Amino acid sequence: MSKRSVKYDGLPVSPQAVPTGILSARHQDADYLYIDFAAEGYTAGGYNSQTPSLSADGSAYLVFRNHKLLLYSATAQSATPTRGGVGIDIAVDNVDDEAVELVAVNPWFTIGTDPGFFLEVTLSIDVVAGTDDFFVGFRKNAATQNTSWATYTDYFGLGLVAADGALNIREQLNDAGETATDTTDTLSNNTVHTFRVEVTDAGVCTAQIDGAAPTVTSAFTFDTGDQVNAAIYLLQDTTTTDNAWLRTMEIGRLGREHG
Repeated sequence: MSKRSVKYDGLPVSPQAVPTGILSARHQDADYLYIDFAAEGYTAGGYNSQTPSLSADGSAYLVFRNHKLLLYSATAQSATPTRGGVGIDIAVDNVDDEAVELVAVNPWFTIGTDPGFFLEVTLSIDVVAGTDDFFVGFRKNAATQNTSWATYTDYFGLGLVAADGALNIREQLNDAGETATDTTDTLSNNTVHTFRVEVTDAGVCTAQIDGAAPTVTSAFTFDTGDQVNAAIYLLQDTTTTDNAWLRTMEIGRLGREHG
């Protein structure tokens, strides 16, 4: 199956036309995505003339050049992500038990077929205690669901499992139940953090926090043949996060970093 005409969650996805004279060839590559959310162009209605909506069906596409991000919420939200001077705010409604997931429809990767790949995200959360279910990493391509991150069957990444700011490595394979490993590292309020997840061609996963390996790590390997997508998930707790600023997102093959 060509990655320039794929399906995600049963939906056909094709790359969008790319304006000439604006982007380098590397940014137009179907296997590479770099977004500076503060710098990307907007129209009044949304992203590149696509107006995101989290009402009724709970999902929308945010189109960045030849790439699509799927924005999903299980509960209808009265607001959509807003842009500020540092990025987009994915806290959305700031209502207890409302969640939002941002999934990169493309690029996606197949374990055992594609070369090694990575996800790197920079973000800040105003009130870290406002979320007790947070994830940045890769998950197996599957129908989107937002009741709890642990309802997905296969994933690996960094995140929170309680409203205490303790950063965990979160993993699950073949629906066998989540393993959360406390790294003993913590997230701080209103502080920019960089999360990076790398996956080898054989599916072996590692994580980095602010450019370094976690204090405590965990070993995990996706199954050969698993098709995985980069994803970010945030569930509000009773306190709520106020703002959760997604600043940059980069996805691609290992060795093809932005810069």
